Formats: sequence, structure tokens, C-alpha cells
Amino acid sequence: MNVALPYRRSGLVAGLFIVATAMGVVLRTSSSGDLRVTPERMHLYDIPIGEEAPLAWELTNRGVSPVEVQSVQPSCSCTSVEDLAFTIDPGKSRIIRATLHTLGAQEGPTNARVTIKARTQKNTQELILPITAELYRPVQLPPMPLSMQPVAYGVGGTESFDVVLRGKGLQLKRMEFISDNPFLSLDVINRRASDSSERVTVETHISREAPSGPLRAAFQLNSDQTYAPIVIGSIRTEVRGALIARPAEFGFGLVEVGSPLYADASLTMRDKISMQQLVIEAVAAEGVELLEYRLESLSADSCRLQLQLAVTKEQATSRPRFVDCNFRVGQLLREKMRFPVRLALLPTAH
Repeated sequence: MNVALPYRRSGLVAGLFIVATAMGVVLRTSSSGDLRVTPERMHLYDIPIGEEAPLAWELTNRGVSPVEVQSVQPSCSCTSVEDLAFTIDPGKSRIIRATLHTLGAQEGPTNARVTIKARTQKNTQELILPITAELYRPVQLPPMPLSMQPVAYGVGGTESFDVVLRGKGLQLKRMEFISDNPFLSLDVINRRASDSSERVTVETHISREAPSGPLRAAFQLNSDQTYAPIVIGSIRTEVRGALIARPAEFGFGLVEVGSPLYADASLTMRDKISMQQLVIEAVAAEGVELLEYRLESLSADSCRLQLQLAVTKEQATSRPRFVDCNFRVGQLLREKMRFPVRLALLPTAH
């Protein structure tokens, strides 16, 4: 016989049910006593990824002698339990509680278990309680990275995409998208709710100050729900200006702190401006020293950019450094370009 136990949650979906077998499992601990655990099997439906689901079992001693529960242990870090050690007298019951953690889990079914070790004066045995949960992703983004149409340097642009919030009764009072790129921002401009979902239109804004070249940004959703920090996406586009740089970024292998690095890029003008009129001002980011830079004219519409750099201190190898270059024709700012410098440092001997 199956019994549906209503599970009332504090956030997302109001109608979650745990289906459990009411008969329970009997653990024989001696010829004169046994331990019944109810429910025998836990099955959770419609759990939003990022939410914590509470679990509970009732342990009943149906025998005539005490049963000592030595430990209650989860099978993995996705489940936490009360680390209990206690004794159940004959005819008495005890509730044990656990929590299923879904932060970072994959969508679909997931399995875990809780192991109970118990003994009497004669026997020591263990009981395994299986847990199955059906997880879904409450916030669905388009395929990432999201590619935007190129925009013109000095003009900027906007583009929108939709985010779907799944789950009956799902309501977010506050939604805020945070970008890690100062030249790209995101705003919620429209929300359309239905019985089982809500479609949210998010508009991206590329600043007029964005440097020309590839533009990439990662973003996350902050809201009034626990799962928000795990909703992360990325955007890529291109800011097209009068100057085209190839390559658009510089990559190096293992380098030593203080060793000079040489980077060359070819620049091509889209507009009819003489390269002899073009001048450059370059600034390196923290951790990178710009030793020398210069422009060398190759033809009427192309030139060579030469940079000599040095890493001044150790930083995380996965973090890119940047060199910002301002190109001018006379006193007029013609273009601002950012060249990412990616490298890995040699380990320092201690």
C-alpha cells in the first residue's frame, strides 16, 4: 500500500509529494526484538536544483528488548544527517532527520542512501534506506554562450533574450542580473507569467565606451531564492571599430616573473585614415609592466603594433592580464582597444 505524504516547502513549488511505502522495513536485531523503519523508500518529485529537501524516518522498536542505534550515515555529501547514537526501548519510536542538498546537481533523477547501524546484546546489523529525487532546473537559459550581434565602436547596442522560470507557484519578487564586464549590463524589461512557468525578457546593453574587439561577459542571477547564485551564463559579441587587430589577444606559455614578453599584432583601418597620422597611448593592468610599445607603418591602411611586456608579480594563472591601447589621430580619440594577455607562470622555487 502506498501513502502520499504532503511535503510543504518554503519557496518554490507548493505541491511536492513524497511517496513512501507504509509497510516499512523490519531489521532483525535478535530473536526477541526487531526495528521497523518507516518509510522504507523515499521518492521526492519536482525538487528545484539549489533547494534543500528535508527527509524524516520513524524508527520503532517492536521487540521486547532495547535496540541501540550506533550511527546514521549518508552515502555522499549530497545528504546530511543528524549524527545520532541512541537507544530505543521496546514499544518506543524515534524520528531521524536528514537533508538532501541539490546545489550543483544535474537535472533529472538522483540517488542517495542513508545507512543505519543498530545492535542489541546479541546482534549488530545495518539497514540501507534508498532515496530517489527528481530534480529540475528552475531557471532555464538559452544555450550558452549567448552570441550577440556585433555592435559599432562608440555606439554600443542592445539585444534581448528570454529566461524561463519553471514550477507552479514559482514567484521571484526580485531578479537582478550581475555582469562581470563593466561594459555590459543586463536589465529585466518584461515578465509574463502562466500557470506553470514565467517568461522573463532580459535586455543586454553594451556601453559606448566598450573597447573594440571581442567582448565577453559572464553573468549570474541574484534573486530572493536560494538557487539564484548557481544560475550562471555567458555572453560574447564583437565591438567593431575602424581598427581591426589580428590577433585580438596574446597568449604565452610558461613564463618567469620579470622576463620580457614580446607581442605583435597587425592593425588594419576600415576608414580612409592614413596610418602615419595614428598615434598610440598604452596602459597595462596591474601585474603587468609595459616596457615598450610602438607603431610601425606597413602600408597606407595597415600597421604593426609591437608590445614588450613583463610580469611584475605572481597572480592566479587563470586570470588574464590586459593592455589597454588608445589610438588617436591628432587630439581626437579614434579607438580604444583592449588586448587580453593570457599566460601561465613558472612555479617559484622556495
